[in-house]
Amino acid sequence: MNFINFFFTILLLFPALQAQEINRLEELLENVPNLVDYSYSTNPYTNTMDALVVTEEKDTTKVYLYSWDGYDLKHELIEDTNEKKEIENIQFDYLNNETLQVTYDKQDLITNSPMQAVPRVTGFGATIVTNRFIDNREEVYDLRWDRYVFTGPQLISTASFFEIRLTSPGSQQVIVGNVPLRETRFSTPVFKYNNIVPRGATAIFFITPFIISGSTTLQGVASTAAVRRI
Repeated sequence: MNFINFFFTILLLFPALQAQEINRLEELLENVPNLVDYSYSTNPYTNTMDALVVTEEKDTTKVYLYSWDGYDLKHELIEDTNEKKEIENIQFDYLNNETLQVTYDKQDLITNSPMQAVPRVTGFGATIVTNRFIDNREEVYDLRWDRYVFTGPQLISTASFFEIRLTSPGSQQVIVGNVPLRETRFSTPVFKYNNIVPRGATAIFFITPFIISGSTTLQGVASTAAVRRI
């Protein structure tokens, strides 16, 4: 078989091989203990597959990030919500430097919670960018989200804000900033949180709206974005 025939044979077989990998991945994910839901995507740069897996264990919802190369299924805990939550709007984005960005929203399961009156942040995403200067460069976490609109009946104070928190698997959450509601972007140096997100770990950001009206403060539902540090 010459090279050209071999090449076209591979092209013809590739969809079937990919379907086999997907079937195998689904089979493995279906057997995850305490499984609630999962969503997966193929990395266009490496042809590996990534999956976000949601489980419920006792009174908490946990979110795991799985990676599958056709042979080994690896996973890491992204978030333990410490209460039952509904995970929705899962999105996978692969950046030009092969960095994986995962975003999802958490919905409180308590139907009469005042938090449901506070709209969540949409379009929340996290990337790592490099700012270059004449004599040095600096990596920063660059967070962006859609312009926030609150349509509640009450007047809200200009002191209302977004609280942004950071964590990584095995680390505690820390507050990295409080941002006015008019903002749609926030950045912070990567090196500042080396003790929380070492190289090779996944940075997990939460953005939560706090609506202040008179003497009342309403806390909204957090939106989540994750980016792996290479």
